[in-house]
Amino acid sequence: TEFNERIKAFATSVGVGEAKVRELLEGLGVDGESDQSLTIIDNEEFLPMGDLRVVFVDSGLTKIARLRVGMPHLRGATHIGAVASTTNGNGLSEIAGSIKEMVASARPKADWTDEELLKIYDQDTTEVAEVLRKRSHGRPSIVFSKDASVNVQVSLGLLRTAKRQPTTDKFVVDGKSVRVYRAGEFIAKPLGWYRSYGSRSCSSTR
Repeated sequence: TEFNERIKAFATSVGVGEAKVRELLEGLGVDGESDQSLTIIDNEEFLPMGDLRVVFVDSGLTKIARLRVGMPHLRGATHIGAVASTTNGNGLSEIAGSIKEMVASARPKADWTDEELLKIYDQDTTEVAEVLRKRSHGRPSIVFSKDASVNVQVSLGLLRTAKRQPTTDKFVVDGKSVRVYRAGEFIAKPLGWYRSYGSRSCSSTR
């Protein structure tokens, strides 16, 4: 069935056994038996990304990057076609739409576009950080939003600039001066500190 095919593909993508995936989804109300199962996994409102993150990522079973790669399989968005946009601001559908073809082709990260890389860039994607670092020549090029997610559009412009010329660690966004980070540097959510890829942590207010 389509449901079973999605579960198998999702389990492979996230690196978790199929039986465990079914067990966790059943705990979230997706038993695979009822007619509503496909409806639930199709809809962000019925099966939020946040709930999936708790059971798969926060539990230590997989990394957030792998969960994101697996989501198009679970949602049935790996085939070419429009992905419905969500209105809750978590950007899940945008991520699914942008990476659905990447998942199918499994292209090396070095072949991905800047925008594709920025959309999945986080502390768990060290390979992505390395590619971005090389493209930016180690120059500041990444801006984070208040929720610590990457501001893709602003960062995209800065990355293009960093490829050609030196950049600074400050940039104005919506009338406010914000910190610009090098690829591999991250802003920590609780205390405003960031972790530097390949180096020790240091203050983001230096």
